[in-house]
Amino acid sequence: KEIIQDISNDTGALAEKLIEEQLKHAKANRDTLKTFRESLGELARLLGQRKSGNSSAAGGHSPFSTGDGQNPASGVGVPLVFIIDELDRCRPSFALSLLERVKHLFSVEGICFILVGNMGQIEAAVRGAYGNDTDARTYLEKFFNLRLNLPIPQRLGASVRRRYVEHLWKNMMLDPGESDYDQRIQGGFAELAEAHQLPLRTMERVAAHVSLVYAATNKRYFRDACLVIGLCVMRQTAPDLYEKARTESLTWPEAKKFLRLNEWKGEFVTVEWYEQLWRFVTEETLPDERWVNEIRGYLMRYDLRGSDKRRRVLKEICGHLE
Repeated sequence: KEIIQDISNDTGALAEKLIEEQLKHAKANRDTLKTFRESLGELARLLGQRKSGNSSAAGGHSPFSTGDGQNPASGVGVPLVFIIDELDRCRPSFALSLLERVKHLFSVEGICFILVGNMGQIEAAVRGAYGNDTDARTYLEKFFNLRLNLPIPQRLGASVRRRYVEHLWKNMMLDPGESDYDQRIQGGFAELAEAHQLPLRTMERVAAHVSLVYAATNKRYFRDACLVIGLCVMRQTAPDLYEKARTESLTWPEAKKFLRLNEWKGEFVTVEWYEQLWRFVTEETLPDERWVNEIRGYLMRYDLRGSDKRRRVLKEICGHLE
């Protein structure tokens, strides 16, 4: 009984000590959080006043402020804005943790967060963390005061993708030294990008593949523009088909379905060239037509290894992308 009593007393004392320490830590954490928020609020107030003063000097007003330079919601001038982009590309557990910390730590007057991401993927992250039966949309609502949808890229039209192709070429300084060849590459790229509704990020990666071909080849190599740009887009968006092309097993029905030539506008290229060249290098049995003989003569100028040059063509070009 004495031993049990001693253990009981010691355990009680230990528990009391642990609870006391936790309470002290909790109080310290609350004090730290309070100090953090107060400091952050002061920072927002000072920066907001400074910004408001600059705006007034310039004769303009922030869209977040009233005519006197004050934010009517907070009274601290224009808010301090944090922009977090591509939240959906983070590790799901990190994205959720970030949302929770923003809500917990940065709920301060004069502070505004703009979170950019694919909400469908973030909702999937919530269900992955808390179960498939979780109402992810409702759960996420507590983190947002206002949700807005950005314009869907498809609605921007072919001209936007065409201009972005030109921007990529200028920004990446792509130049094969052949103007006509380069124009055919760019034109085909714009048509394929529009047919596949490629996001701008994907287009940037395709341009990187094109740069590999430009760097690895010159006029002496076979690198027909119609085939090169098709393979570059295929490598980025349809790796399974690209592997077939690389191993000489891609069929014409597969290539035709991928190219979506019937959706091309024909504004930048002659669609018939693409169809004939891709058909020539992928179709098992070719018709006895003039265009077939013309392409055969075209290939005779290049040293393509193997007995069947037309079946070797795609593998040869893929070699410049490896």
